[in-house]
Amino acid sequence: ISAIGDAILSIPSFKALKSKFPTSKIVCLVGMQAKEAFGRCPYIDELIVYDIKDKEKGWRGVYRLAKKLIRRRFDLVIDLQNNKKSHILSYATFSAQRYGYNNGKFSFLLNHAIKDTPGAVGPVEHQFRVLKMLGVDYNGETLELWPSSDDNKFAETFLSQSLSEKKLIGINIGASPRWQSKRWPYKRFAQLCDKLIAKGYRCLLTGSVHDASIAKKILKDIKAEPLCSVGRTTLMQLASLIKKCDCYVTSDSAPMHVAAAVGTPFVAFFGPTYSARHLPLPSRSVVLQKACVPCYKDTCRKKEHECMEKITVQDCLAAIEELLKK
Repeated sequence: ISAIGDAILSIPSFKALKSKFPTSKIVCLVGMQAKEAFGRCPYIDELIVYDIKDKEKGWRGVYRLAKKLIRRRFDLVIDLQNNKKSHILSYATFSAQRYGYNNGKFSFLLNHAIKDTPGAVGPVEHQFRVLKMLGVDYNGETLELWPSSDDNKFAETFLSQSLSEKKLIGINIGASPRWQSKRWPYKRFAQLCDKLIAKGYRCLLTGSVHDASIAKKILKDIKAEPLCSVGRTTLMQLASLIKKCDCYVTSDSAPMHVAAAVGTPFVAFFGPTYSARHLPLPSRSVVLQKACVPCYKDTCRKKEHECMEKITVQDCLAAIEELLKK
């Protein structure tokens, strides 16, 4: 019910559940911002959209949603979000079977909770620790997304502005507005584009509407002119664009998961978060992580963002060329 990346990471769990319980009806409670990730998912039978920032904002909104959930009489509830609000909503279903992590965040409201043991476990395998209580094992399920034919046409039309046989390098300039500590310095993006274009590649800048001001700064600093889709795509249009790329450069954010889901090789910048816990596998990727023990702080205490500053343009170029050779 929150981040788009978390929604994409949950798709393998839906696939495994549908395989284990083929005659079941699987209903997914999803936040407004992430609902597009599930719009064409073949493993989900119905979506209940939780408008957490508007119509169902605050605890009154939780109460109204809880009344809807009670009426559904769910046989079994699996909490893949595992925060206070999701535990409360799980309990509000009055289902006799409620599964999730015992993480101290109102997890007493679940009646089948497993302790989250410390250690580096990939994000998909982490969910399957909960599913194992239902006899569902991890069998290497991977991320998937399902862009429509209209999404694919959008990507083709957009890229036709720069018809060329040159390899296309996508570059995600953004990160969640909350995670300023995940951002690479914008001047590095400009330098990277200039070097890539000088080497004979095409460049495509991607990002959300929140990244528009950064895009303007980058474009002002770039000597050559890349394609720029910042703030101009839906999630699935972005997926179609990333699928067309020969390589993609991104921070630890939703577009990284999109790249993994559509099978595009990517270079991933990791700063305040730990790649072993968040990198979707298997994926064709190179991780760049330079400094600090991951702190999981959304702003840098030193105000220097050293972990991101130490990743150089040359590091990124070398990683891109390594992936392209493969």
